[in-house]
Amino acid sequence: MKQYLTTFALLFAIGCNGEPPTKSRQTSDNAFTARTEAMPPRLAASVVTKETLTVGVETVVQSDSLMGRYQVVFEDDGDTGYFYALDTDKPENPIIDALHIYNVQSVTDRDKPSEMHIIWSGDGMKAALFINSYPHAVYNFSEGLGCCRTGFPPPADASATHDWDESQLAHFFADEDK
Repeated sequence: MKQYLTTFALLFAIGCNGEPPTKSRQTSDNAFTARTEAMPPRLAASVVTKETLTVGVETVVQSDSLMGRYQVVFEDDGDTGYFYALDTDKPENPIIDALHIYNVQSVTDRDKPSEMHIIWSGDGMKAALFINSYPHAVYNFSEGLGCCRTGFPPPADASATHDWDESQLAHFFADEDK
């Protein structure tokens, strides 16, 4: 996981151009070039939405999938931060899930601006919320599953959970050798 976070932070620091970092190589006397260390995976996003966030300041940020029908919305209402998954093909009630991100009063550095990124997987079916390069929530529209660091609130389906699932981050990175 640390490898993913490092890669994510690096890619956003260099402008998210998708270029992998320079490979570390060693050359022997016979001109054989070998990779000396494994390269971290590259971010594979179809859409990236970037905003500056001040916790506790009313904010709404919407990000649309390339699929057209799916959206995610981050909202800070001044008391709490939530990440919503929406299906716009359901106009009577498009919100299909809500994931709690924070209670404003519990955020110790709430007075400092934060960088928020919403990224979509290459297939446009999964969205993730990162704040200051740290993943806080993922929603997988393909599976109808969401997870967040707080695990709250319980989903409507009593057999499911919103507990954090680290494996959901793999959808946002591409293996360079594939």
